[in-house]
Amino acid sequence: MDSKGSALNKRGEFIRKEKEKDFYQNSLIFSEPGFSRVFLYIGICFFLFFIFDLFNLSPGKPLFLVIFLRFLFLSFSMFLFFFLKKTREASLFINLISLYLAAGSSFLLVVTLLYGESFNFFFHSFSAFLITFSIYHFLPNPLNRKISISVFFGLGYILISFFHHQTPLLLTLAVFFYLLIMNLFGLYTAMRIGLLQRQDYLQNKALEKLAVTDPLTGIANRRQFNDTINRLFSAAKRYNTDFSMIIFDIDNLKEINDRGGHLLGDRALEMIAGIADSIKRESDLLVRLGGDEFAILMPSTAGPEGNHLAKRLAEAFSSTGKAFQLPLSCSFGISSYRSEDKEPDDLVKRADQQLYLAKEGGRNQISSDHHAKAVRLFRSS
Repeated sequence: MDSKGSALNKRGEFIRKEKEKDFYQNSLIFSEPGFSRVFLYIGICFFLFFIFDLFNLSPGKPLFLVIFLRFLFLSFSMFLFFFLKKTREASLFINLISLYLAAGSSFLLVVTLLYGESFNFFFHSFSAFLITFSIYHFLPNPLNRKISISVFFGLGYILISFFHHQTPLLLTLAVFFYLLIMNLFGLYTAMRIGLLQRQDYLQNKALEKLAVTDPLTGIANRRQFNDTINRLFSAAKRYNTDFSMIIFDIDNLKEINDRGGHLLGDRALEMIAGIADSIKRESDLLVRLGGDEFAILMPSTAGPEGNHLAKRLAEAFSSTGKAFQLPLSCSFGISSYRSEDKEPDDLVKRADQQLYLAKEGGRNQISSDHHAKAVRLFRSS
């Protein structure tokens, strides 16, 4: 596990912004299919309070403005309900939630301001407690934004109640004290819940990595190979894009095992994986298929580019083997996507055939299918 990437700050959030974004993207925001309904429910509940307004406000401009604000917030909630079903961008999602909470708090402050003599301090105070609790716990958002919105709303409510509605000082101080407790409680519990969520996220990420990683070499395993080649093949079929693959294996692993035992053989496999990982492009996927057989999937890559990469790998393996006094060499089979291919296995079979030709030709060779017939392109001395 990346210790730097998993480091948390005092608020229980990841220090690295990319990690925090990935947490919201994969672990929290989109995990619940019905999450967007939350906004719709909040908007409907807020709007239905217009019934209370009808009984407590006289017909006129204040009543019209209050109902208009409730309708405006309902419209915003409905927009989020439909929009968030389509978006999967974490930063946009978080910004919209911040805007939503800030808008809701502002609307309620304006509603409180518009209430006249019928202003019910206890009723609105109860609403203020619920809003404060919801800000911290109901919707996911960075903790600093939760604090800012909650403090803004709480202070605004207290000031409007005291100066505009002449609420008695003792009652105002009592509500201020309760709001302060609610903020402190919300802050503490939100930090604890956020910390537990991120720890669970890190554990799930570690398990996901183990599921697609070869334990000896640390590179991708066959499961990830299958997922990736299926995705590349579907994209190639749909958009007529290039992609190629290399399958290679160690020519003489048995000789290495006989010389130094399986520990030396494992070391050879690790060396091969490390060299290949340092030479391939970042967009390529290096895989251990099993035993001494490896593969590299190369998106947006035509056959000649695969030949070039295979030649660089062959030369690096041979020179490294000489440096460690090991008979380290590999044979390579290369195949590229063809429009007539019906399934990913068509590429795998051709790459296997080319690997067989490279072995039959004397090993430590490269054979590719993008010529009219198989051509051995390289053989080291």
